[in-house]
Amino acid sequence: MPALEPKALRQLIDSGKSYPVIWMHGPEQLQARELLKRLRAKVRSIVENPLWSEESIDAHGLTGGELADRALTPLLGGYTSVVVVRDADLIKNLEDLEPALTAPAPIAELPAILVLFGKTPDARKKSTKLLNEKAAVVECAAVPDYERESWIDFLAKRRSLALPEDLRSRLLSIDPWSLDAIEQELEKLSLETSGPGTWTRSDGYQFHTDHFLRDFFERRTHARLAGAYLAQTPEEALPLLGLLTWHVRQLILLHSDPGAVKLSSSVRDRLEQFRRKWTLPQLLALQDRLVEADFGLKQGGATPLGVWDRVLRT
Repeated sequence: MPALEPKALRQLIDSGKSYPVIWMHGPEQLQARELLKRLRAKVRSIVENPLWSEESIDAHGLTGGELADRALTPLLGGYTSVVVVRDADLIKNLEDLEPALTAPAPIAELPAILVLFGKTPDARKKSTKLLNEKAAVVECAAVPDYERESWIDFLAKRRSLALPEDLRSRLLSIDPWSLDAIEQELEKLSLETSGPGTWTRSDGYQFHTDHFLRDFFERRTHARLAGAYLAQTPEEALPLLGLLTWHVRQLILLHSDPGAVKLSSSVRDRLEQFRRKWTLPQLLALQDRLVEADFGLKQGGATPLGVWDRVLRT
């Protein structure tokens, strides 16, 4: 099977089918996260099991044979699981994954769907030829110029944001341009409006980005409830980590060099409200914790729940 376009994988998932092994690579990680989100939602709708949750496996020390066993072993209850492996390039003997590399099938018939996030497969390796022939290899490539405006409109519409032409032009001119950069800009813009939507966990806990930011920066203990949720949803948590870092950077400037903060009056007023809750040493300590969290979550080797607990208790 040749490499798949993201659109082709979306269509396959929407039809209720999937490859048992999906390898995603490329610079536009937001596209990859959106595909994982779509797959997760489809599996949830098919499985209809309140105990369902996706599984994350550390690639360090993992072998292709172990991963194949996981892909072919049904969970207790017999429902389909989604297994996410980041830094998949670290998997040893990846060619031993071959028993799990079968044709697309109805999702309900698959014991597991492996979603591997890695670098562009090395064409010189035997495992790459195997993946290209039998897995769904999806390149989330840089968005071409002619598609950028459509993506901006899509991401803005999802947040119920109406963009004036001057702002749309500014978003189009961001350099370097990426979907994550646009998402962060829209996230900041949403602080001046109603904020993004609500994420709801199966146990009823609701996570709303704007509410979380208010609770966290106003130092309300309620914000700590988000730790378990964020630990289970890395595709949502990593962009939030960037937003927290942006806020901390602005708050440090408000303490040390207020004139350097160039923001609209409404956002600045909100940040001033947050600033009064933090001393400069506390903000500098939080900045260090966020750097540690970014490294721990992206490089692996750290427990996500522990990482977020350290941040939320700063």
